[in-house]
Amino acid sequence: MSWFKSRLKTCTINFGHDRWLIQIRVRIFDSKYRKSPPFSICKIINAPHENLCKCLYNTFTLEPFRIVYNERRIKRQNVGGGTTLKDAKRLWLTMLFILVTAVGVGLTLRDQLQRHVKQTQSAMKHQQLPSKREPKIEPAKPQESQSVKRLEVNKAPAIDQYLNLLNFSGTALIVKNQHVVLNKGYGLANLQKKLSNTATTRYLIGSAEKAFVATAILQLVDQGRLKLDDSISKTISDFPNGQTITVRQLLNHTSGITGRQQTNVVTTPQAMLAEIERNGIQREPGVWHYLDANYIVLANVISKVGHQNLHQYLQQHVIKPLGLTSTGFYNDNEVQDPSFSTGYKIVNRQLQVPPKPEFSQLYGVGDMFMSTWDMYQFDRAISRHQLFSQAGYDEMIRPGSASHYGMGFYNDPGLIVSHGVVDGWNVSNGFTHDGNTFIVLFSNIQNNIASFGRVNQEILNRLSTIQ
Repeated sequence: MSWFKSRLKTCTINFGHDRWLIQIRVRIFDSKYRKSPPFSICKIINAPHENLCKCLYNTFTLEPFRIVYNERRIKRQNVGGGTTLKDAKRLWLTMLFILVTAVGVGLTLRDQLQRHVKQTQSAMKHQQLPSKREPKIEPAKPQESQSVKRLEVNKAPAIDQYLNLLNFSGTALIVKNQHVVLNKGYGLANLQKKLSNTATTRYLIGSAEKAFVATAILQLVDQGRLKLDDSISKTISDFPNGQTITVRQLLNHTSGITGRQQTNVVTTPQAMLAEIERNGIQREPGVWHYLDANYIVLANVISKVGHQNLHQYLQQHVIKPLGLTSTGFYNDNEVQDPSFSTGYKIVNRQLQVPPKPEFSQLYGVGDMFMSTWDMYQFDRAISRHQLFSQAGYDEMIRPGSASHYGMGFYNDPGLIVSHGVVDGWNVSNGFTHDGNTFIVLFSNIQNNIASFGRVNQEILNRLSTIQ
């Protein structure tokens, strides 16, 4: 009885979606080691990969046409003179084993390729689309932990002496190269109760709140929900000259609006916006004129675009992510807290408590309080681009006019600074352009310091001797 051996010369498998093109090239040997010329077999199979083996068996062993075709071809080549149907089946079973092995390798390679393509596409998608998740806040360094804010630190006796000579009343926090060099209270937080200012005393920050409003706007810009050069009419349709005034011009006080007068009457953000609209414009946009009204309008923009009022937005997107536990918005209950300072004003060389303003009139422009430590945490996040993008930071500190005012901050030669004055309180807050030095000075005497600019410069000079 004759027998056959087959030698696989090549096997090519191409696959698509449930479609297989299989091509083999073989040579046949009989018992006398006579060989046939190489010949090819090609077959297209339409089948899902889980049924492929069954289809291969049917195609190459049971299909009569294929068996007869190859049996006749072998005979024409004078190989195995006694070829039988059983012998041919044995041959094709051998070939089937080779094919199944090759197909298994092909399936494995295909699956690995598909997984790699999906992972690559997913990575590219995440890189291209702007993220709408909350920004990742870098945790504080060990030397900046929450326990540090409660400790009074004085590693800068020259600066401490200077502030004492100024009769500074408030809290001073100075950080250089991620190390707290001064964190100390000066004077009294409450004269009547003889309570001292400490490292954790809270103060109203006045117009320094504008930096928080600007932060909210820049976050919405990063999310693609707003553009700095959008006309204000896109958000507030009937705003006067709204087709010409942009969000950017409101941020840097070049909108040209007339504004409004602050009163002691309880009001709402919507009522103040309506008053600003009624008062119309004073000039065409482009000329710097500092007005609280610009940021009152922006607070209303945040409410419309962010779908929550300014206080809610800042709590969710700035205050809570940064862990600002001594920050909030003024209400009468806060005054009863011993950590809340009383504001004073020097009148005829005497300290007096000025009448408190109606804080609903200061929505977005002066109704916020915080500690110096919380302000430092905010500054630190701003300088490290943790609350919004590098592009947003560049816009924030870029002067919009000769005034050096950007968006909530002044870009001065030595410091990026914000200021705030509200009846009884005066604050200065700044950090160097490289983000390595922070100077936060909160005072509960409104007019005790003639120029915080000069004070900041003197502190920078004295810091130069501290490593």
